Amino acid sequence: MFLVGHSVWGYILASLTARALRLDSVHNSYRFNPYIAMILAMMPDIDIMLYELGVRHRSITHSILFWLVLFIPFLIVYRKRSLPYLVAVMQHIILGDIIVGKTRVLWPLEYELGLGYSITSSVNITVEMIGIVMMLILARNDGMLAVMKSNIFSIVVIILVLGSLFYLLTPLPISKFRVSENIHYIVALHVVYSAVLSVSFIQGVRSTLKT
Repeated sequence: MFLVGHSVWGYILASLTARALRLDSVHNSYRFNPYIAMILAMMPDIDIMLYELGVRHRSITHSILFWLVLFIPFLIVYRKRSLPYLVAVMQHIILGDIIVGKTRVLWPLEYELGLGYSITSSVNITVEMIGIVMMLILARNDGMLAVMKSNIFSIVVIILVLGSLFYLLTPLPISKFRVSENIHYIVALHVVYSAVLSVSFIQGVRSTLKT
C-alpha cells in the first residue's frame, strides 16, 4: 500500500480496537489519539529511507517479531492502552504488505508472504479508497471526529503523505520506484486524503479560536 492506505487502515483497526477495549474518548477519560495511530501505521516504511545504509525494504521494520519486541515496554507500562497502537503498526504488515508484493513478515527468518499485487494495481488502489470512506464513516459515528479536527498531529500525517507522493513522482537519485500505472488515481488518492485531513484540521483550529 501507499502511506495513504496504511494510514487509513491503521486508524480504522486501531479505532475499533480502542472502542472494543472502551479506550476511546467517548467511553473513557483516556483519550485514544487517532493521529498517533496513523503515524505508527506508516512507520514500517521508514526502511525506504535507510536503503543506502544497507537496510532492505520489507525486512526488519516489516517484521511482526520486531514490533512485538519493541512494544513490550509499552505493553508492560500502559497495558491495554497501548494495544490500539500496536494494532495500527501490525496492520501495515498483515494487511497492506500482504496485498502488495512479498514481505519477510517474520524477519530474521527468510519466510516471505504476500499476494504479489503491484502497489499501482487497481486492486490496491481500490482497497485504499474503500479505507478512506470507512475512515470518514467511523470517525463520524464513533465520536472521534472532534478529536481528529483539533489534533496537531494531523499536520505530520499530511506532510508524510504528500512527501511520499513527491518521492514517488520526482526522479530523485534515492528513488528506486517509478509510477506509471493508474497515475491519475494515485495522485487523486493522495490529494483527496490530504484535503480531508486539512479541512478537518482548519475547522478545528477555527473552532478553537472562536472559543
